[in-house]
Amino acid sequence: HYLDEGLRVTVNTDNPGISRTDFTRELHRAARLTTDGLSLWKISLLIRNSFRAAFVKSDARHDLLRQAESEIIQRIQEGLPV
Repeated sequence: HYLDEGLRVTVNTDNPGISRTDFTRELHRAARLTTDGLSLWKISLLIRNSFRAAFVKSDARHDLLRQAESEIIQRIQEGLPV
């Protein structure tokens, strides 16, 4: 619902060593909590939001975001279901 309203939603893992989780597991958990799951577009948006909210210098955050977006686009072009 928050994504649909345009809010910058992120998926977080806190401390993976203590909570024994990772980003992928938390995305699966988020998908199970929604009525219709998460579309590839919404997953991409969650990933993008996470990079935009990262606690790193602006230049590094921008570079990481562009790298992640390039990889997402490449994987979609390789035939991931949309």
